[in-house]
Amino acid sequence: SGLINLQTENAGTQSVRLVDCGLVQPAFYDIQFYGSKATIIVRNAGYSNDIVNDAAIYSKELLSANATTEFPVDLELGSFKQIDFNLSGVNCINFNFAQIETLCGSYKFTGAPKGC
Repeated sequence: SGLINLQTENAGTQSVRLVDCGLVQPAFYDIQFYGSKATIIVRNAGYSNDIVNDAAIYSKELLSANATTEFPVDLELGSFKQIDFNLSGVNCINFNFAQIETLCGSYKFTGAPKGC
């Protein structure tokens, strides 16, 4: 845990904000498989904003599904964010885990997705 200084630039305007990783608590709220698609819904249950930089769904053979959501995804305090995937090589039978990478760490889901 600790503070991360995040600097961003948008249309020539720079902004700086601090992310207190000791107060960040992303959680997997829901994972759903439907046909050849999947959705991960992540909730920020902590007390500080975070940013999702990457996400993946893996099979038991460690094949990964391609995210169709554009990263980074702002994960504001108390918010729910949806991350979408095309399930090529991953299905209900060979599902292993889902993982998100944020500014503050890596978080893994190993339960059973809905729709399986």
